[in-house]
Amino acid sequence: MEAPPPSSDPYKFLNITLNSDGSLTRHRDFPKLPPTEHSKDIPLNPNNKTFIRLFKPRNIPPPETKLPILVYFHGGGFILYSAASAPFHESCTKMADRLQTMILSVEYRLSPEHRLPAAYDDGVEAISWLRDQARCSGGDCVAWLRDTVDFSR
Repeated sequence: MEAPPPSSDPYKFLNITLNSDGSLTRHRDFPKLPPTEHSKDIPLNPNNKTFIRLFKPRNIPPPETKLPILVYFHGGGFILYSAASAPFHESCTKMADRLQTMILSVEYRLSPEHRLPAAYDDGVEAISWLRDQARCSGGDCVAWLRDTVDFSR
């Protein structure tokens, strides 16, 4: 006699409950780290509860040397984790140090609560925000970027 096939219920696999009103409850919360001295959270879209976490190297070169910037989308298949999740925060910190670059990590909305293309839309919004920062010359500029990043790189 063959064993029954493994459960193909995605809600059970992801430890999520589908409530009778159609909403979802996540039963798993992964540890998150607050920003540090070398990272900073900037709200992206308060309505969507998205933000950008910027990381700068711990050993920044002299002021006349501007750094490139790398846009990073954390792993998790668009259903798990956060830009603030410990493994991704640590990875971005190490990348910033080793590559001598600024890192812009995007906190995007997760499925299944927010179906695709919500995460993609959040990514596009983050890149548009970065483009606007590259053009910025005034009070709305983020000093970490204005003073440290060479947007042409």
